[in-house]
Amino acid sequence: GLRDWPVEKLKDVKVADALKHPNWSMGKKITVDSATLFNKGLELIEARYLYGSDYNNIDILIHPHSIIHSMDKPQE
Repeated sequence: GLRDWPVEKLKDVKVADALKHPNWSMGKKITVDSATLFNKGLELIEARYLYGSDYNNIDILIHPHSIIHSMDKPQE
């Protein structure tokens, strides 16, 4: 995935590179959103508005093998 590319090479990314998702077979738009982490921004907004979480209390983690998709730590 693009997450493994060195930062200095990201300027050379082609659409075909972004479409090579390491874990899933998805449509082109979703694959590019995933490769560019755009989907993480949407997930952050979803967590904020669906669960009433403050942005400062939301961490975004990326598991390289997609074993963990999401988690929640309830407040007591």
